[in-house]
Amino acid sequence: GYHCMEQVWATDSDVRFKAATGGLLTALGVYLLESGRAEFILHCEADPAAPMRTQWCISETALQVISRAGSRYGPSATLAGLQSAIDRDLPFAVIAKPCDAGAIRERAKVDEALNRNLVAVLVVRFSPGIKQIKYKTPDKENNTRRQTSAPPRSQCGLQYRCSSLSICPACLPG
Repeated sequence: GYHCMEQVWATDSDVRFKAATGGLLTALGVYLLESGRAEFILHCEADPAAPMRTQWCISETALQVISRAGSRYGPSATLAGLQSAIDRDLPFAVIAKPCDAGAIRERAKVDEALNRNLVAVLVVRFSPGIKQIKYKTPDKENNTRRQTSAPPRSQCGLQYRCSSLSICPACLPG
């Protein structure tokens, strides 16, 4: 099932500050490997040949997951590596975008190997705490401006954080 976490972060400070989302997905990936629940993690990393680009990767160790941490999921094709992961026929987890998670779950309904070996799909859904509000100015009747709320104190000063962050979907405005 799905769970809602309003404020979470990795307890390892190196992971927390190197990774995005307070190290949540990185820490969970490390846990799955170290506990033996997963043999590897399918996720993405900076392309060594073109660091502004992203490529899918498979990490088999905690050190690999940590070294590849960071917010790389906007322009990524993590699922380009899904068949390679399935072909290994070993328990694995995926760190991906919410849309990728939906695609993986749908495929697992018809792909026995994927369904058997997929132990977790790790996703964090962030939506900025942005409200669209209407106001009137002398020159325009209906301007729209963005109003943001402050991030939770636990997120202040952490790398990769949006200046306004609402982590829990139940807490989103509107």
